Amino acid sequence: MSKPLTIKKVELFVYGDLTMARKKWGLHEPCDLVHNVCRITTEDGYVGIGATYGMNYDCADVVTFEAAKVYMGGLIGKSALDRESIWGWMKSRANVATNTTVAMYDIALWDLTAKYANLPLYQMLGACRDRIPAYASTDTYNTDEEYVTWVGKAIEKGYKFIKMHCYCKIEDDLRLVKLIQEKFGYEKTGVKFCLDSDLSYNREDSYRMAKLLEEYDWFWLESPMNDYDLEGYKQLVEKTNIPISCGGNCMLSLAEIATGIRYGAWTDVRADATVNGGITPMRKIMHLAEANSMRCEIQSWGDTIAMAANLHVMLSHGNCTYFEHAYPHDCHDLAALKPFDIDSEGYINAPEGPGLGVDLDWDVVEKYRIRYACKE
Repeated sequence: MSKPLTIKKVELFVYGDLTMARKKWGLHEPCDLVHNVCRITTEDGYVGIGATYGMNYDCADVVTFEAAKVYMGGLIGKSALDRESIWGWMKSRANVATNTTVAMYDIALWDLTAKYANLPLYQMLGACRDRIPAYASTDTYNTDEEYVTWVGKAIEKGYKFIKMHCYCKIEDDLRLVKLIQEKFGYEKTGVKFCLDSDLSYNREDSYRMAKLLEEYDWFWLESPMNDYDLEGYKQLVEKTNIPISCGGNCMLSLAEIATGIRYGAWTDVRADATVNGGITPMRKIMHLAEANSMRCEIQSWGDTIAMAANLHVMLSHGNCTYFEHAYPHDCHDLAALKPFDIDSEGYINAPEGPGLGVDLDWDVVEKYRIRYACKE
């Protein structure tokens, strides 16, 4: 007799509305936002979904899609209850895009298991709370005027915390920060800000920006320099009083993060279930940060499934302060039946229902489908 949640069918989807305006991120060229999704069906009729990062530069969707196909056949006949074993098997396979593709499947396995338990995932993981304050997370814009307009709209929407993704050029960024502080500083609006400079500064410029943000009491500086410059980060932490974190897209493994913590490179850890390999390693990263009296500020920028996966991890731990919410988030919500939005107090609430608590309109997925594969 087979175990419960034995996998009989694995499907991969890449979809996206390629007529939407392209996203700009840091110093990179504009790109399409696509959705990389897997759907797993078990012999006993349960269906789980997972997703991963979808910033599509040229053929990035092809790379993720083809890399994900490496695992499809081997998942057939395995039980979603054996998540740790499956995660180890996936990580051991030769693959050029391991973390993101493994993450997609791992999230779907956790969704299946929580549905089997008939519990929201965060409760199955051990609920710490059922809501968390959100910060609005910007795109990268081309002019100061665009940033000012965006911040005004985000504040009008009800966000109490805002993260700026800046130009990633130090002089322009210093000017932008001073402008935002002058127009929207906490004393005027009651809104607090932080900055993500996407690994773009050297050590000296990182220090200049950190000291300015420290003066303005912004609530953190994220990824000021290359994540692998642990000595530079350590010096920055020692010389300034503002919280400092890595970018969350380079230092991905548990061992790498443990090394950064031992080195004293950051005040906060930054991670993301969709790029760190799924919920299975994310729980370990959260505990590792907690064991070192550190916050783990989870990156939850992405589509609705990715947001949900990271949200459930946040709600099951006490050492994450904010939910990162892309704003505007219309392109992120494509096909989502229950998109996330803040409540009247600026919080994101736990979704209702078992598992991730989110699902897609599969007719919409089909309408915007770019690639599809199935194994059963």
